[in-house]
Amino acid sequence: MKRIIIAFLLIALFAGPAYAVNNVERLLYKEFVIKAYNQKVLVNRFTGRVTYIWQPPTSIMIYGRTIGPDGEWIPIYEAEMQKMWQSLYEKEYTSKGAAQ
Repeated sequence: MKRIIIAFLLIALFAGPAYAVNNVERLLYKEFVIKAYNQKVLVNRFTGRVTYIWQPPTSIMIYGRTIGPDGEWIPIYEAEMQKMWQSLYEKEYTSKGAAQ
């Protein structure tokens, strides 16, 4: 019985829809709000690299599909987009100070 419960817990930890952030990734990333655009991003806690942006529900196709009714974390694939969000994050994070 313990093995079945552990198996279900492991499946629940790693399972998730495409483009979703699972529970393990939630430990690796911290959420940060870029106030200039009122945009939430996920930043790697160890490297400080912006990896995901929050996309609220929309009927517009993003990466070939629509966003669900609750919104989703979307990985940043384009280098220019990643560079833009990274520079905005660094400006706001350093202006706030690392003490937060």
